[in-house]
Amino acid sequence: MPELDLVSKGMTTCQGCAMELIARSALEVLGPKTITMTPPSCSAIITGNGDETGWGIPCVQTVLMSLPAFASGVSEALKIQGKNDVNVMGYAGDGLSLIHISEPTRRTPIS
Repeated sequence: MPELDLVSKGMTTCQGCAMELIARSALEVLGPKTITMTPPSCSAIITGNGDETGWGIPCVQTVLMSLPAFASGVSEALKIQGKNDVNVMGYAGDGLSLIHISEPTRRTPIS
């Protein structure tokens, strides 16, 4: 029996957007014992609405500004419960993700 896809196929991300590919790649590394936190942003396309989601793992929508604190709190709660084998991933998309990833490698200021 093939392994379950951790991200549904055919997500409706913008043409040329790597968000679905990045989600798949992250979960290939982190594995099925992962909880994801997504804020209302374009990443909410994968998180979905109600019981319909593109994630094959537990997911929770948070507020963008508090995503790091929320993920940190969930991670600490899991540690207290002795669940040290569960990964917590914050996943946000705002249309500028590639700029944020590439910015540290730039040598000239953005004008």
